[in-house]
Amino acid sequence: MTSRTIKIEDKLAEYVETCCDEIKDELISHIKENDLVEGDDVPCLQNDLNYSGAVDEHIDSAVPIYIKEIDDLWYLYGNEFEAAYEDAGVGDNPKENHGMAAIYYYISEKVNEWYSKESEEIFEEQIDLAKRLDSSFVDKSLSHATMIEEDIVEAIQAALKGVLDEDHDLWVSIEEFWDAEKGSEDRTVLLNEDIWEAMNEIAPKGTSFGSHPGDGSDFGFWTWDEDE
Repeated sequence: MTSRTIKIEDKLAEYVETCCDEIKDELISHIKENDLVEGDDVPCLQNDLNYSGAVDEHIDSAVPIYIKEIDDLWYLYGNEFEAAYEDAGVGDNPKENHGMAAIYYYISEKVNEWYSKESEEIFEEQIDLAKRLDSSFVDKSLSHATMIEEDIVEAIQAALKGVLDEDHDLWVSIEEFWDAEKGSEDRTVLLNEDIWEAMNEIAPKGTSFGSHPGDGSDFGFWTWDEDE
């Protein structure tokens, strides 16, 4: 009796992951194109992202087309493919189209599971990024060589004029700052708490607003080390 070892290349998990990455890109594009904001619903995978069939196309492109690879995957995942085909309720022949249909529905199931688990976090990340300034503000001084509160606020106003909406919280805090009595504790609190908080809410990703580590009078959005 002769023993033989047959190697099977299993790329199914890779196909699913690639498809999920493509769906993630579709979600991000949908958020940007529709100007979604905080408080809006997370886009629906089928009703929103798949409105024009984009999701179906990504899943379809993830299905292998070579007969040997399809047969190998069926050898490894036959039960899972049959279950996915049955759950889809599209027929009674899981080997339809040489088993490609069942693989399609299997990948579709995995994409739906991934979307249900990850879409809300991705949505929140994108909404947060939309609030933030772009990379042109990274490691750029906004106010330099002064610790005078009024000078710092004026520099912030000059740097961000026309960048933020007129009703942004930062402008509200700055208006309150100017309304407060010069030299008062109210001004100090408004600058160090309200204005600082508003600046950090719009800080480019990976930065925070404050004084430069090497120069206490240099204020801007400075990068930080995630390990620190």
